[in-house]
Amino acid sequence: MPRSTKLPAKPALLALVLGLAACQPNVGAPLPGSPASNGVTVNDAQPDPSVAQALRDRNWAQARALAARGADPLAPELVDWLRLQTPDAASATEIAAFLDTHAGWPGRSVLTARLSQALAAEHDPSVLRALCSGARLAATTPSLATLTACGSVLTPADAGFAALLRQAWISGLGRPEDARAFLARWAGVVTPGDDAARFDALLARNALPAADEMSGRVDAARQLRLALRRTPATAVTAAQSFVAQSFAARGNADPALLRDLAHALHRRGNLDAAIALWSGPAAALSDASAGAERGALARDLFSAGREAEARRIADPASISDRTARAELLSLGGWMAWRMHDIAAANVAFAALARTARAPASLAHAHYWLARTSTDRATIEAEDQAASLYPTTFYGQLALARRLNGDAAPAFDPFTTAGLRSAAAMRFSAELARALAALPQPQWTRAQALDFATRPFARATALLVGWEQTVPARGFLLRIAIDDTDPVTRAMAASEALHLGLPEAAVAISRMVGREGVPLLDPGWPSPWPVPGDPALPPGLVAGLIRQESSFDTQASSPAGARGLMQLLPGTANEIARRDPQAGVIPPVSVAMLLDAPQVNIALGEAYLAGLVNRFSGSLPVAVAAYNAGPHRLDLWLGSPMPGPLPSGGEQVVVDWIEAIPFRETRDYVQYVLANAAVYRAHRGGRP
Repeated sequence: MPRSTKLPAKPALLALVLGLAACQPNVGAPLPGSPASNGVTVNDAQPDPSVAQALRDRNWAQARALAARGADPLAPELVDWLRLQTPDAASATEIAAFLDTHAGWPGRSVLTARLSQALAAEHDPSVLRALCSGARLAATTPSLATLTACGSVLTPADAGFAALLRQAWISGLGRPEDARAFLARWAGVVTPGDDAARFDALLARNALPAADEMSGRVDAARQLRLALRRTPATAVTAAQSFVAQSFAARGNADPALLRDLAHALHRRGNLDAAIALWSGPAAALSDASAGAERGALARDLFSAGREAEARRIADPASISDRTARAELLSLGGWMAWRMHDIAAANVAFAALARTARAPASLAHAHYWLARTSTDRATIEAEDQAASLYPTTFYGQLALARRLNGDAAPAFDPFTTAGLRSAAAMRFSAELARALAALPQPQWTRAQALDFATRPFARATALLVGWEQTVPARGFLLRIAIDDTDPVTRAMAASEALHLGLPEAAVAISRMVGREGVPLLDPGWPSPWPVPGDPALPPGLVAGLIRQESSFDTQASSPAGARGLMQLLPGTANEIARRDPQAGVIPPVSVAMLLDAPQVNIALGEAYLAGLVNRFSGSLPVAVAAYNAGPHRLDLWLGSPMPGPLPSGGEQVVVDWIEAIPFRETRDYVQYVLANAAVYRAHRGGRP
């Protein structure tokens, strides 16, 4: 059974430059030995495999000595960087010195956390005085042990220490006993504003026991917010009374309490009270969370047949956050469409087109403008505008319509059988042409050489050669974050792909894609083969992997899902037992899900195929079930919205997707289906 996650990679700098140049058909490769401005040549940076073994053994001295033998002076610094991030492997003085001299390096938050831990064990008063400053520890939240060590030589009157204490109080000390010990010693440093900020942070993390401990230190509005989480049945009435009194006295009320109360009323099914709140005291709330709560309430009202009220609640006039406003415009337009108020729908989608920036949102707006227009010329123009974004769900639907004379697609794009039809094959060929026409950043041989000899590009190649792939990707991401030039980012994505870091290639490609320049090869990689279950169309598994894990074999979710297809260990073992076609003999361990990509893919594909069969071949429903869980889909299929299994053509299925109550799942379905179409067109269905 395969256990390695390693992909074929050529870590030498010469291979890197050749790989970058190979991505450009008209760019020659640099000659071996070509010098760079830093004195490193293309022949340099050949990673020593013995360094990899020393790193695995945590033999830091040997690893550094071996790395120093190479021609690249960056190599020993990289060994230091790896060591300093390892718990209990370095002193506070060493970590602080590295932080001071390597300001732009990735992993700074980890290094600062290690510095905090090392200070907790430090006994030298001079070191503690020098390093216990708020500025130096600003990237982390010091523990009580760190504060105690620093407090052995400093008082709140010392420069920076009071700020460090306040920072720790606001952002950390999550255990009630730590908070009590802190207050016993440093209560005089804390201001009422610090108490309020800490309480808000605890509620945001849902750290209710710690919030309980300090409820007496905050105002009545915050106490009610905690009560709404602890005892909503009784707290709702008290919160409503408090808000009414505040609004009558001052004309406003605490915004956070208003949001929490609106959420509690909605969750408890008190829709009338929620409507009254949004129509009165909460009407002026304008941030993203207010927009999200308005949207959720509007969807439930619409599902309950209270369409007019739903549309009023979804009015985005008060919302200033761009993303939340766009979501409400989309929802309002779709609800108007469902009520056959085509003119109002067109107005909403026109506003969305003016507001949107991301390719997916622009394609969405123009697709619906075509559906809500009446004259032929406008329909054609809007479908054409949407089809300019062929990597997106709505861009692809618009392209399929254009291929069929701006009518519904000539094939069913939402079932495996439909996607295997002759008409679907013609569409895939047309999509391939549209993808090939997308402008891709180009670079010269000189640019490739310059990029490959950058310190962070060299660091990536060296780390991959030492089998340190997870740390390696941080350097490429740092390049892409610091340098927004599309060519530089495209070279970083190509380096990631060449060195076997598909997750970094996808991440960087998404950065560029948000600016309207999708990078096809790095953005939709094909690192591992897929068995090919006949129940599934080509490309669907790859499209799902791209959305689930971005091809990161080590991806882990807070819920415990693991690996490429984000499988829970229990689910993986159930599939292995009941489906011998998956070819995996149970038991399936967490290590297997993370370290054996083919095992993860085989089990995930079998699970997805089972969902497609369970939901009568409907790909959107099966993909939604993969994200939200099959039980939740059973509930949705039995409710007014989204409703029963969609059938009857493109518009019925699109309406069903738009009716999914969770934005995460709505977006997930659209992204996965769009990814799958790109794989079918651009890569012939692989992996």
